[in-house]
Amino acid sequence: MSPTDAAMRLYSSFEAALQLVSQTVRQSAEFTPGTSRRVFRLGMSDVSEFCYLPQILQSVEAVAPSVRIESTEVDLETIDMKMKSGQIDIALGYLPGLNDCDETVLVEDEFVCLVRKDHPFSGEALSLADLSGLTYVDCPRGTGYRMIEHQLDLLGVRRQVNARLAHLSVVPEIVRRTNMAALYPRAATEILNTDRKFRILELPADLHRVPVKLYTHRKFAADRGILWLSEVIKHGAHEAE
Repeated sequence: MSPTDAAMRLYSSFEAALQLVSQTVRQSAEFTPGTSRRVFRLGMSDVSEFCYLPQILQSVEAVAPSVRIESTEVDLETIDMKMKSGQIDIALGYLPGLNDCDETVLVEDEFVCLVRKDHPFSGEALSLADLSGLTYVDCPRGTGYRMIEHQLDLLGVRRQVNARLAHLSVVPEIVRRTNMAALYPRAATEILNTDRKFRILELPADLHRVPVKLYTHRKFAADRGILWLSEVIKHGAHEAE
C-alpha cells in the first residue's frame, strides 16, 4: 500500500521537527576536546587534503586524540545541501556562491607552473606566449583552477592539453617523466618539491590569487565542536604562514 499525500506531508513535517530537535541538542551540548569522540566531516578538494589535512590532523591529535576526522569530496551541485543538513561540518577551499555560510580567508594562494627539473624551457618565469608554447597535463576539477583557466582564456592563452585526468595525485609523476607542464597551487608545489625534482615557474603577474577559505553554515553557528575545530584550522593556517 502506498502512503497517502497527507501521510507524506505529515512525515515531512515530522522529519523536519526531528532534525530541529537534533540540531538544538547538538548545539547546546558541551564539547570537551580531550574526551570527545565526535566525528567531524570536512568538505575538501584533493588539493586541500594534500595541503592542509596533515596539519589539521596533527593539531587535532595533540589536544583531542579521540576526535575523528572524515574528509569528503566537494561537489558543487550538492555542497549547499550538505552544509545545511550538517552532512558536512566545515568546507575548505575556494567555493564561491555558498549560501548562508560564514567564511574566513585562510590563505591567498596563487597558481604556478610545475615542470621537471631538466625541462627544455630554461627560464624562471613564463610570458603569455610561453604558456601557449608548452604542453600540459590537466586535472580541471577545482574552482580555483577554473578561475585561473578563465583568466588565461581572457588573456588569449591557448594551452595545448595532452592529458586531462580525473585525479590530481598522479599529475606530479607525469610531469616528472615527461615534458608536460602542470598548473598547480603554490602551496602544493612547495610540499611536492622538497627533494627538488621539479622546477616552479612563475606565471604572469596579472593573474589573480585564489583565496582558500573556511566555510561553516550559519545554522550551526552555536555548535561548540564546529567552533573549536574552526579555530584549530585557522590557528594552523596562521602558523604555517
